[in-house]
Amino acid sequence: MSRLIRAREEHGQAPPSYQERGTCCFGLPSTTTSPEEAIVRQHEGKHSDQGGHPYSLAPGRLGSLEVMKLLLDTHIWIWNLAGSDQLPVRFRDIIASDKTEVWLSPISIWETLALAKKGRIHLQPDSVAWVKEALKNWPVTEAPLTAAIAIRSQELDLPHEDPADRFIAATTLIYGLELMTLDERLCAATWLPTVE
Repeated sequence: MSRLIRAREEHGQAPPSYQERGTCCFGLPSTTTSPEEAIVRQHEGKHSDQGGHPYSLAPGRLGSLEVMKLLLDTHIWIWNLAGSDQLPVRFRDIIASDKTEVWLSPISIWETLALAKKGRIHLQPDSVAWVKEALKNWPVTEAPLTAAIAIRSQELDLPHEDPADRFIAATTLIYGLELMTLDERLCAATWLPTVE
């Protein structure tokens, strides 16, 4: 059974394809709460780390514990911050785990701003302020773009040319991360390490 079919059965609904995510505005209401409000609501009642941010991780902080290094796809990052019901509970639990180091590609920030500019998602008070506040209130490890990622992105066996998907997939491989996504085309790539 494929990872995608299992995800659909576990959560009682089909994960949206990339195109569907665009038309449903990532499942966000037209007036999305601020990242700070979404994070407080999402983590209410849970402990915070010493920095005061719910489950933020600094590299090396976990010592000898086995850490899952997780790269969030753009829609997963947005859904998690917004507390969207479209993010499977199991994914939310993995993200919030003390044994998870959350990474984000700058491409996801670029894609978020591009989608907001096109009117496909609505972020308040504006998209740039929303992104800055999100990064301030929920720090993640940045996965910088490199020449190796740019080269690898063009070598990938993907059935589409979406540059954001290609950069995110290449970033996953170059940094040795595991990608959390519900994008059908990325989930179907058996060579790409994804969260099931």
